Amino acid sequence: MIIKMLELSTAHMRKSSVKWIQGALEDEYFSPMVLYPKEGYGFWLHVSQEWEDNDFQILPYDLLAIAMYAKGLGAEWIMFDRDAPPIDGLPTYEW
Repeated sequence: MIIKMLELSTAHMRKSSVKWIQGALEDEYFSPMVLYPKEGYGFWLHVSQEWEDNDFQILPYDLLAIAMYAKGLGAEWIMFDRDAPPIDGLPTYEW
């Protein structure tokens, strides 16, 4: 099976959202998110096309915008990488 993955710069996340993701990675019962640390600096985030609107409410607002953007593109995964270039259409944050 071939799936779509959106590669994004970590610059699209606020520093507090990175800390939120790190906390979620430590909580094995954190649902509905599937998160994995990426070697080096970054994260993998699964964006289920079956998510309900209320599933998105647990996300910080910057990650919500990213997840909705990815879902609109039909992407099933987001790979956040510090070396990926920022893309137009999503805000960036200094940290």
